[in-house]
Amino acid sequence: MPSLRSIALVDSKINNTAITTIYNVLTHQGNHITGLSFRFCFLDTRSVYLLAKAVAINRTLIKLDLSNNGLSPITGVYIVKSLKNKITLTDLNLNKNGLND
Repeated sequence: MPSLRSIALVDSKINNTAITTIYNVLTHQGNHITGLSFRFCFLDTRSVYLLAKAVAINRTLIKLDLSNNGLSPITGVYIVKSLKNKITLTDLNLNKNGLND
């Protein structure tokens, strides 16, 4: 079994190629990613959409930090929908974003 990993991409520019690669890593059954941090990456709507799709599929992710990204309310909808049947994720940080009720 591959080792469990936590990945921090803090204060990084995440482009379309990078988010597609992250999507592929998270959705591949042979990978065991337990933590992801995207603090201060200012993810765009498309990136959050792909990330949310990957989170919905992934079964090993425990911690996800999306704080300080200036996320819009629609991205919050993507994230909430991805968590519908997510029982492994125990730590989600959405602090300091543009999300509302």
